[in-house]
Parts: sequence; C-alpha cells; structure tokens
Amino acid sequence: MMVPASSALATSAYASALHPSLPQLDAAYAAAAAANLQPPAKDTTWTKLFVGGLPYTTTDQELREFFEEFGEIEEAAVIIDRQTGKSKGYGFSAASADS
Repeated sequence: MMVPASSALATSAYASALHPSLPQLDAAYAAAAAANLQPPAKDTTWTKLFVGGLPYTTTDQELREFFEEFGEIEEAAVIIDRQTGKSKGYGFSAASADS
C-alpha cells in the first residue's frame, strides 16, 4: 500500500510525539517528501499486536473478525509451521493507522 507523502509526514509527527527518540524518522519522511519519493517502509510499532495463546484451529479470518470489533484491521495473520502446515498458536493483528 502506497502512502501519500503528506499522510506519511502526519503519521511520523504523531509517532514522534508519542516516542521522542524518532526524530531521525521525521528527517527521512521529510527528505522523501521533498524529493517526491515514496517514504521508507511503514512503521507498525504502534499498530501491530502480537496475539499469543491462540487455539490451533484459529484461522486468519477468525482473528480478523475478532479484532474488527475494535476498529478497522489492515492485516490479521495466524502463523503457520512450514513443515506441518499447522498453526503455531500465535499470530499478529495490525490496525489501520486511521483507527
């Protein structure tokens, strides 16, 4: 998903207000906006949640539906073991930055 430079700058300013050690991120977004380039990859520090202790039968869709009760969900994923194809019992849910 591409983020407009003006939106990225607003998100960066909000994140810096919450966490003062992010001024270098502000500079990166400002430089990208000035050069009319796409800003660095989206920072999900404030929107992505680790969800542990899931029943092994939980699906991505069930995880998404549960968290949609609290706002718009950008991504919901249950982590699957590559060799067995079974759930590892944990996943991630990412809220929309607008939520």
